[in-house]
Amino acid sequence: MLSDLIDQISTCMLNELKLSSRTVYGQSYGYMKAVHDYCLSQGEKYYNPVLFGRFRDELEVRYEKGEVKQTHYLGKRKCLERLTEYYNTGTLSWTMHKLKQKYRLFDEDKALPEEFLQTLIRDPNTSYGYSWVIRRYLSQTKINT
Repeated sequence: MLSDLIDQISTCMLNELKLSSRTVYGQSYGYMKAVHDYCLSQGEKYYNPVLFGRFRDELEVRYEKGEVKQTHYLGKRKCLERLTEYYNTGTLSWTMHKLKQKYRLFDEDKALPEEFLQTLIRDPNTSYGYSWVIRRYLSQTKINT
């Protein structure tokens, strides 16, 4: 059942990813509950990728019309991806969507942040922070040269 999947993901977020109880609560009883309630309203109790796609499409329309804020849109969209990832693999990664990046890189530099991040021993949750600093440095060095 979808409620069992949400419980498993919540446990994974707490025990394996070591996320705070507040974060887990917000994800599980905020975004994931909204997906669960949507599925129940459509008569479905189990994971259903077709319904997830419909939910995502309806959410995108509401976002484009300005009915929901960017953070709400991105959070629910990412929630759908997390539910699908855990359903398919039994594992969960923790990444966030960013609509745009302030510091854009030239094509020849786009692989550098990821290559550098692979050399670090770090908490997976800090990747975006490192990536942001790298992109900023590379974008400024290109501008100044």
